[in-house]
Amino acid sequence: MGKDESYTNKFSELSKASILVAGGKGANLGEMTQAGFAVPSGIVVNTGSYDAVVKANNLQDKVLSIASAVLGDNPETSESASEEIKKLFVNAQIPADIEEAIVSSYASLDGENTVVAVRSSATAEDLPDASFAGQQESYLHVQGKDQLLEAVKKCWASLWTARAITYRIKQGIAPEDVSLAAVVQQQINSDISGIAFSLNIQNNYYDEAVINSNFGLGESVVSGQVTPDHFVVNKITNKITEKVINEKQLMLVGKPDGGIEEQKIPDPKAPSLTDEQVLEVAKLVTDVETHYKVPMDIEWAIYEGKLYLLQARPITTHLPLFPELLTQPSEKKKVYIDMIVMSQGFSDSMSVLGMDYWANMLKVAKGSSMPRGKDAIVWELHGRQYLNISNMIKIGGIVTKLFSSYDAPTRQILAELGADDEYIPDEIPEPLKGYTWKAIVTVLPIVRKMIPALFNVEKAQQEYMKSDAKIWKYLKEDLSRSEETFDVQAERALDMFGAMTKNLGGYAASKLADMRLKKMFKGNKEAEDLLIGLSMDLPWNPTSEMGHLMLKIASHLEFKATKSSKEFIEKLEAKKYGEEFQVLYDDYIRRFGVRGMMEIDIATPRLYENLDRVFFQLQQINTEDNAILNVERRSKEAYEKLRHIAKDMGKEKKFIKHAKTFRSMMGLREQPKYIFIVSIGILRERALVLGEQFVKAGRLDNQNQIFDLKTAQIGQAEQDSALDLRALAEENTAPYRPVAHIKDWPRIIDSRGKIHRAKRETREGELLGEGIAPGVVQGKAKVLESPYDKPLEKGEILVCRASEPSWTPIFINAAGVVMEIGGPLQHGGIIAREYGLPCVSSIDQATKLIKDGDLLEVDGSNGVVKIIKNQGG
Repeated sequence: MGKDESYTNKFSELSKASILVAGGKGANLGEMTQAGFAVPSGIVVNTGSYDAVVKANNLQDKVLSIASAVLGDNPETSESASEEIKKLFVNAQIPADIEEAIVSSYASLDGENTVVAVRSSATAEDLPDASFAGQQESYLHVQGKDQLLEAVKKCWASLWTARAITYRIKQGIAPEDVSLAAVVQQQINSDISGIAFSLNIQNNYYDEAVINSNFGLGESVVSGQVTPDHFVVNKITNKITEKVINEKQLMLVGKPDGGIEEQKIPDPKAPSLTDEQVLEVAKLVTDVETHYKVPMDIEWAIYEGKLYLLQARPITTHLPLFPELLTQPSEKKKVYIDMIVMSQGFSDSMSVLGMDYWANMLKVAKGSSMPRGKDAIVWELHGRQYLNISNMIKIGGIVTKLFSSYDAPTRQILAELGADDEYIPDEIPEPLKGYTWKAIVTVLPIVRKMIPALFNVEKAQQEYMKSDAKIWKYLKEDLSRSEETFDVQAERALDMFGAMTKNLGGYAASKLADMRLKKMFKGNKEAEDLLIGLSMDLPWNPTSEMGHLMLKIASHLEFKATKSSKEFIEKLEAKKYGEEFQVLYDDYIRRFGVRGMMEIDIATPRLYENLDRVFFQLQQINTEDNAILNVERRSKEAYEKLRHIAKDMGKEKKFIKHAKTFRSMMGLREQPKYIFIVSIGILRERALVLGEQFVKAGRLDNQNQIFDLKTAQIGQAEQDSALDLRALAEENTAPYRPVAHIKDWPRIIDSRGKIHRAKRETREGELLGEGIAPGVVQGKAKVLESPYDKPLEKGEILVCRASEPSWTPIFINAAGVVMEIGGPLQHGGIIAREYGLPCVSSIDQATKLIKDGDLLEVDGSNGVVKIIKNQGG
């Protein structure tokens, strides 16, 4: 619906299509009125009025000039701009014809002294993808012409409040693209009022409605002036599952001459709603959701026993579950683990090409042990990768052994879900029948390699070295120079990767030795901690080798003499560094230049593509005092102490044998992923070349759009010049857009949208997690969202959500590590143990509970983090 030439509209004349006329709020009230909901009558002073007043007072250029000068990260500029614009509107004159139209429409509601609520309604507000609740203003108990016109002008000005300006900047909405209407709605002198959500915003559960309520007008709830009563209703069973009656000290009521005032509540602990009223409000918000077909947030009021709908807007902050994952309310639920969050140390969705290649790698590596698809175990969807935990629990046996490697909160959640029949399929899905035997067949090649390694670990090492050399030759020579189509190159790279994984019998033998050592020293706390020391500085660990090489480069006198990244880059390009340094640097870039944050995604730029970042990483390393310098000594000390303990137990020979096997090839646990990352780096170069070719041919808009295609599609495009790549890219990326606002994806979610979280244990002044690497250390916290968003100084405690190999240089300076996610076998735990850093994981919301500068004590032996002193304390 386009703009109307009139200046006001009745609610009954509007619908959700009337955004340009009535703004988001007004359009939704029109929609709800036409749908038959009990909406108090009203009018909208439409955007035509706003535009006409702006034009009559010559405000447009002035407003845009002021608003355009606002800096998104500077609140002072937005506050100053807002005050200037507000004065312009307050002093503006409303043309006579517009004033007459507004007053006449107002009087038609219930006379010239009708009591109304006047609310702003922006054209970029209450939309499915941008709910601007609270960004503009509301004025309650407005009565009479003068109060009405003043309130309307204030609403117009509220389009330019500091918070509204800043919010639009963050949303990328240009100042010239917004206009504003004012909703004038008959005021319900409510006995009880509040808000309701058609899903549980605390855990994203689609089948629960949440209601907050208080006596009097709803503004006390909306504005946070009271702690309202809180109710949760299961929409499927129509039962109240949670009820919290809070002490409500005040309510808001209308004054006889206009405006509102506070009044004390006679009995603050009295429930504001009866159970019947709670269910009635839950039904109302559910009906609104059914009408819109999306989760909704409403404001409501009860007056003389009748329930009214005052406002409705889409909930835009929830996680919209992919339709493929969704089950119907009447069906059994499924529960999923997000493997990107759980195991990879980042939360962003992977690119189309990145996920496609990653998924194909897992197919090669895991074979029948990890069947893929809707009714299987692993499922890749739109940049995410899920484990179907429901199916895994149903299979039981060998597959659920994987759960033991997860962090403590995840194990707790899975244990609870495993006992809940609601999440377990009645039958084993067809693709998983006979799973155990298929899985055994998959691992047999590794077992055949493991058995000889148990008796001759040196021979196993030699065999692996030959295999490793062959793979490196293929990747660095054959694959790099191949002229085959992209899909064939990717397939050959994965074939080599698959051959390598079948040659890891030595690692399997080392893992078995690790299990035997743990059994030998079980119950001896000192020995259990020393076993962590035995795993430091392992040979064959590429991530550890990267740290050692970085330290060598950072310690080199020529690097220490380099003052800036500009000088660093210029000297590298001009080959002005000495031969010794150049050899070290070239070796580092050759072996590890492909690593970085989100390195498993081919769309992610590699480290070697950003030499400023290389310089920054090296410069941050404290070369005089860091974790790497002591790891070799600590590892040897741990070995000797364990040998003496074993000797006292009469098991010295067994210890020496198992320790040798353990250390010889345990470092290989990260080797497969490393080789995979190297292949990604080579294929990325090829993809970018193809992307540029497709751009020149007019088939893509930009080079990086190549990553919106799948492997097979790129190969097909090389052979078929008529293939519509833009259409394929659009089809592939369309499902990404509804979840583009999600930054922190949950670890565990079910097929009705519920995010499952472990109950966090708390003690006074302590955060309880899972001990990952032993030891106790104190230091100031440094909270990082990504490895290099700010420097981590020597002696600081690294606090992060999770980590992956690109974080390795950061660990070098750290005194200890605190993570939200990560078990003993995931990257953060492995590197913490490699470097001998006390580490505690599984502390939910650690990056929010802990602030930069807080003095922490990290006890990695017992899994406890103490906040000794807050940064501001």
